[in-house]
Order: sequence, then C-alpha cells, then structure tokens
Amino acid sequence: MPEAGPRVAPSWRYVGVAHGSYVLFETPAGLVLLDRRAAHERVWYERLRGQFQAGEVPSQRLLLPQPVELDAIATAMLVDRIAFLGRHAFEVAEFGRNFFRIEAIPAWMEPADAEPFLREFLGACRDGRLPHGELGPAREELARLAVAKAVRLPVATGEAELRGLLAELFATASPLTSPSGRPTYIELNHGELARRFQK
Repeated sequence: MPEAGPRVAPSWRYVGVAHGSYVLFETPAGLVLLDRRAAHERVWYERLRGQFQAGEVPSQRLLLPQPVELDAIATAMLVDRIAFLGRHAFEVAEFGRNFFRIEAIPAWMEPADAEPFLREFLGACRDGRLPHGELGPAREELARLAVAKAVRLPVATGEAELRGLLAELFATASPLTSPSGRPTYIELNHGELARRFQK
C-alpha cells in the first residue's frame, strides 16, 4: 500500500512572512512555519530532474563564451563527460590543452554561475558523487547540483505567490524535505505550543 502523503488542509490561513524566509500559516491543529528556500529547492529539484530525464532542457547560448582552465585530471573527466553535459543543455568546447569554453547553458542558469557550476560538477565527479553514464542517479545528482544555481527567491512575498509555492510544493513527490534532506516546514501543534508556554 503506497505511503499516504501529507495533505494541505483548505483551512490553512496565511498569517505572514518572518525575516523574508519563513512563511507562517495557521492550521486547525496549530501553526506551520514554511522555509521558502527549502520549498523552492524541492520544487526546482523535481522540475529539473524531470527536464533532465526527458531530455527537454531549454538552452541559451552565451554572447561571450566563458573560458575555463582546468588541471589535467579535471580535463580528462570533462572530456569524458562533454557529451553528457551537452544532452543537458551545457555546451562546452575544447579550446586547447586544458582550456575549454562554455558556449551554452540551461535557460534557468545565470551566465555568472556557469563556471562555478562546471567546477562543482567536476568536483562531484572526482568525489564519486556523480556516477559516469546516463543512468538515473547521474541525472538526479546533476539536478541536485543545479538546484543551488537555479533557486533565486522571488522578491515578491504576497499571499498569492506564497500560496502558489505551497501548492507547487505539495504537488511534488517528496514535499516534506529539500533535496538535501532539510525539512521544508515545521508544525507546532496546540499541545507543543501549550508545553512551550507552560500551560
């Protein structure tokens, strides 16, 4: 029998935002504090993983290709994985010994993040966190790396936007945690609140 996921009760009442990062909701059972960044990371992770698995990653060409110099080990790893990156909207071209140019990146990535992302990707390969090949785990780890560059918290923190985020979060397969395992929200029920206030 499949595990039942948490349900968002229609009676959750939006209260406000604290410190720009935490969204407070009142529920029949108590209070919920939603971490905006963790929630966005979960939503983006599943979105990117889906794009990577389907091979449908929108790409953007850079007006000015970014040069990258690597050591010999990183060069060998990158050469082995250039085709894999190319199938996921990262176009990297060899430009001499240990030199490369980043010529295209996914549409959701800022150009300034291209080189840091490439170095993080190679670091994950070197550490064995990103297995070689086209298997699901490689795409999942690529999505996990990409989340840090994709998530930019929207400036707008109105009720409509935050309810939209909540709906997107609970439409994911794992709404309780971010891709790194952090909780997306915490709930304080009436009993916990009473205990904290020694009632």
